Amino acid sequence: MRMAISLAAAVASAASIACGAAQAAETWVGRWAADASGCSSFGGSALVATDYALRWADSSCRIGKSYKVGRSVHIQAHCWDGGSNRDISVTLTTQQTSLGERLAMTWDNRAVKDMRRCQ
Repeated sequence: MRMAISLAAAVASAASIACGAAQAAETWVGRWAADASGCSSFGGSALVATDYALRWADSSCRIGKSYKVGRSVHIQAHCWDGGSNRDISVTLTTQQTSLGERLAMTWDNRAVKDMRRCQ
């Protein structure tokens, strides 16, 4: 009986941790574009960001290392485009404005026009 109660408590604890992790999604995860036309098309000017990968322009990237400082996440990404593979640095900074959520991006040490979250 005692083992069953302990097992039930362990399962409940694990479930609450999993739910907490699921609710704590990163603010930079999603689809972002500089304008509405980028949101309606695939590829091109839209950034697609997940917890594990980034896709922007002709590049598909796997996130290697990342760390957060304030509203910014700094990412070391392993990317491939066409036939080349390389590591690049990406910085994503989110900001809430009166016009909605904005994302500033630095891709491979080059600033990119601020983007808005696609709906």
